[in-house]
Amino acid sequence: MLRLWTDAGIYGLGEVALAYGTGSAAGAAMVRQLVERYALGADPFRIEQLWHRMFRETFWALGGGPVVYGGMSAIDVALWDIKGKA
Repeated sequence: MLRLWTDAGIYGLGEVALAYGTGSAAGAAMVRQLVERYALGADPFRIEQLWHRMFRETFWALGGGPVVYGGMSAIDVALWDIKGKA
């Protein structure tokens, strides 16, 4: 489960689910890496721009990769949750 906070104190929730009962460590590590690399300091309302940047700059996303896509999905959902609450 990802809880992504904005500077304004609004948070959004997202989750990465790779397979039931497996992959949680890989998913959590990917979310952490993607948040640190792309989401920190970014405008939380420019969701599509951030998604495309993550897609373009993440090697495995170009050819697939469930761990990367799972991490991107968690961030994407959390950002839409933030936008809905703002």
